[in-house]
Amino acid sequence: MCLLNITLCKCTRRFVTNIHACLHACLPTCLLACMLGWLHDFLFACLLACLFVCMTPCLLTCLLAHIIACSHSCLLACFFACMLDCMLACLHTFKLACLLACYLQTCMLSCLHA
Repeated sequence: MCLLNITLCKCTRRFVTNIHACLHACLPTCLLACMLGWLHDFLFACLLACLFVCMTPCLLTCLLAHIIACSHSCLLACFFACMLDCMLACLHTFKLACLLACYLQTCMLSCLHA
């Protein structure tokens, strides 16, 4: 297991750079896709809503990938990846019990024994 505090410190310093990189990766694609949709109905509110819907998952995925890449050998990365898997697995149920069970059974066992 790596020294988590050192990695977190390093990752925190990089976080602003990562946000900038993710904005550059997501914004042009989302803007183009939304502009094409906006030209169809000419409603500015639709353009803003589209950008929000497009940018949110794009930025979250991009930042999560940076965090995992930054601390790939750490326990933190294991928990992040496992939590994402649990969220996807429990998405259809919308129950906190599913999420907790998945987290405790899967993440705690696999990450702590890794």
